[in-house]
Amino acid sequence: ASALTLAAALAQRKEADRLVRVSEARYRLLIERMNEGLVIQDVEGNMVYVSDRFCELTGYRRDQLVGRPLREFVAVEELGREAEHERRLKQGRSESFELGMRKADGEPMAAYVSPRAMFDEQGRFIGSFALIADVSAQRRAEEQARRHLQQLAHVSRVSSMGEMASAIAHEINQPLTAITNFAYAIVRLLRSGQGTVEEALGAMEQVAEEAERAGEVVRRMRSFVRGEEGQVLEEN
Repeated sequence: ASALTLAAALAQRKEADRLVRVSEARYRLLIERMNEGLVIQDVEGNMVYVSDRFCELTGYRRDQLVGRPLREFVAVEELGREAEHERRLKQGRSESFELGMRKADGEPMAAYVSPRAMFDEQGRFIGSFALIADVSAQRRAEEQARRHLQQLAHVSRVSSMGEMASAIAHEINQPLTAITNFAYAIVRLLRSGQGTVEEALGAMEQVAEEAERAGEVVRRMRSFVRGEEGQVLEEN
């Protein structure tokens, strides 16, 4: 009976081990099929496991990563942010964030990190794991779209400035022409010696009025540039 019991126990143990291996294989397959890479770190921040996908994303071999802290692969200018997020993680604040990293070939990688802290039964921090996605392509596309919008805005401003310049030239040309005509009229009166003081003064008043009109056009333009008015020029 004892032999049968032992045989049954061994069989159960063997089946349990098989089920564990099957379960591990399924989880490993699931992990490797994910678009994100998986990194597991110990309490010191050293990587104890990295998925094949993470190695593929970064260009490093597994033996170049395991045993080293993730911060060693973070862009220098991002180390402060990485340290702050690590501090929060140890407090149980699992917040996703974007982080600049460096690939094995030196190329930058915009990494989107989704970490989770691990604690023991006493609530002590024992490590963490994180899913890391490469969002470099998305960031490049966003940057290209931003530049395209800037170019469109520049073209629009140039076009608007051209239209405004044409309108201003037309608007201000009228008082300037009038000023020129009145000025020549005054010169002719003075040279002929036939004009009266009253006529000269009248012509000078007209010059002053047209100069004020030209000044008003300039003031309206300044107001438009400052956003004080919605209309640059008024129709005569």
